[in-house]
Amino acid sequence: LLYRAIEIDSTYDSAVGLAMIWHINFGEFIPADSIAGVLDRRIAFLPPRQRWQLAVQKAVMRRDGPAMVKAFRDWKNRLPNASRYLHLATSLYLTQRPGQALATLDSVDLRGSRYARTGGLWSGKAAYHHALGEYGQGLLNARDGRERFPDDVDLAFYEAQGLAAVGQSAEALRVVDAVLSEPAAGETFQQEGRFNLLVNVGLEMRAHGDSEAAGEALERAVSWYGARIGRDSATEADRWRYARALYAAGRWEEALDAFSELSAEDLATDPTLLAHNIDVSLLGYQGTLALRLGDQAAADSIVSQLEALDRPWLWGHAAYWRAAMAAVGGDSDAAAEYMSEAMRLGLFADQWGAEYPKWDYHIDPDFESLREDTRFRELVGPRG
Repeated sequence: LLYRAIEIDSTYDSAVGLAMIWHINFGEFIPADSIAGVLDRRIAFLPPRQRWQLAVQKAVMRRDGPAMVKAFRDWKNRLPNASRYLHLATSLYLTQRPGQALATLDSVDLRGSRYARTGGLWSGKAAYHHALGEYGQGLLNARDGRERFPDDVDLAFYEAQGLAAVGQSAEALRVVDAVLSEPAAGETFQQEGRFNLLVNVGLEMRAHGDSEAAGEALERAVSWYGARIGRDSATEADRWRYARALYAAGRWEEALDAFSELSAEDLATDPTLLAHNIDVSLLGYQGTLALRLGDQAAADSIVSQLEALDRPWLWGHAAYWRAAMAAVGGDSDAAAEYMSEAMRLGLFADQWGAEYPKWDYHIDPDFESLREDTRFRELVGPRG
């Protein structure tokens, strides 16, 4: 519809700008970048709202964290509605400033906003407190949100995550059970939120010392996705999440078999799975698994492939997987160096559809050996 409007009137800049945003949302950065160039040539004639919008989208495409924060702050200052505050808070969080993100949320007024009909405000508060290690407060925010939006899977995840972090594993498992018992549990649009609920909650338990409950949760995740991939309607996204569940459960050989059966091209074109650079993640999982299973030749081959990657909109993804492989291989210095490079190239400035970092670093099994490493914690931890 946008392109039909542009065919009728090529100077209809609102339609041009919205087309750019939709291309970005779909991970189609070549046409989005081309449209940004068209709007740049017209910038003197664009109304202020579209100039701010263009600045935001260019920062997102370039994965330029400071520019993204500045663009959202400028937009919020000129149009201070709930949406702009929430977007600014998100950009602050993604650039490792959850404390500032929380301060921004204090100014959100949902009256008259479409966000009053979603749990986004409460999800944000829960996530930002969790990032600061304030697990109890994050849990309270999640529960507050769930009272308003009991069917929100993201809020259910944050509640279960908070319970796991404060040592209430049995309660966390009950939250997971309640969500999975819903009739449409497998068919809603919140598929990645459900993966977080099934897998990340188990990893949270393990990170906080309850290995027994973690094992139960992660085996349940494997069984749940195993049942999904046995259906005629199974998608590549189901198979992708099944392989990742096996990985989280530490079932390395089965995970390698599952990842080896996946096609990067099929994953990239599955409409139910929006994940940028997913081919690099597929390669990265196979690399860490090669190391875990003692296949050094395969690991070396994957390192060479990651080193050779050179394309636009990679945003440090290859360097991130080099960091994961270095951490699994026990080289903490190299892991920190590669992670620093990945962040410099845009790792933390990816908002929409990104599959990486695959888990929070304090629960990620690949970085388990670095959880007490001061340099690494300072690198990936909150900065305000």
